Amino acid sequence: MPVYGERAAPTFSPNRPNEIRRYFAQLERLFTRSNITTDAIKKSYVTSYVDADTADTWEALAEFKDASKTYDDLKD
Repeated sequence: MPVYGERAAPTFSPNRPNEIRRYFAQLERLFTRSNITTDAIKKSYVTSYVDADTADTWEALAEFKDASKTYDDLKD
């Protein structure tokens, strides 16, 4: 998986919310390429490529914090 800021890293800006589906599609391609299948790891990457305010907001969601919630729960 690329690190934040690398050219291959997915990007999302809260100023362009209509691009969130594209962001998740990019993440999922990277998950497949990197053989990442665990929900907890996928959820951690969701907030790895966004600004700090967006990461804080998403990490406060029950779907992020609750280990019984899946990556798909968070995405929905």
